[in-house]
Amino acid sequence: MSKAPLEARFRQKEDSWLKEQKKLMHEINSQKISVNEANGQIRQLELQMSALEEENTQLREDARKVAFTLKTEESGSNTWNRQLQNDRDVAELKDKLRYAEDEIKALRLEKFSVETEVRGTKMEFDSLLKSFDELQADYEELLKSKSQNSEAEIKLKVLTTEHIATAAQLNAVSSDLAATK
Repeated sequence: MSKAPLEARFRQKEDSWLKEQKKLMHEINSQKISVNEANGQIRQLELQMSALEEENTQLREDARKVAFTLKTEESGSNTWNRQLQNDRDVAELKDKLRYAEDEIKALRLEKFSVETEVRGTKMEFDSLLKSFDELQADYEELLKSKSQNSEAEIKLKVLTTEHIATAAQLNAVSSDLAATK
């Protein structure tokens, strides 16, 4: 029995396993990079959100101060001009506040989107790890099969040698038998 087909098939499976292993390792590394980038984006968004919340708080405080100033001012013509200026300031601060709140909402949506992407990447990463483990088990099984094939080949060689020796003895006995007849 020839072992060439078995070795060829084994080499073919081993080559395909190595290719698949390289592919999976590359995918795992790219997924790790994606996760790190997503985490960086999340941190950056959290910092932006914190800064906007701080600005929002400051704007609200400024609006309260303006409102308090309006209530405590004296009446008169100068008061009317101040009142108009303060109303404009309050309107401007309210616009800034609305803008800051809109930015906070947008950042929250972006943060949610990035977190969703990270979860998807993590699921894909877990799937790749599972695939890698399965391929590793297949490879170990192939190595075990190769070891068993080697043992079978050794036994086959021993049996072939014994067969040749037995055949030689049988021929010798047959020729002795033929000579005695």
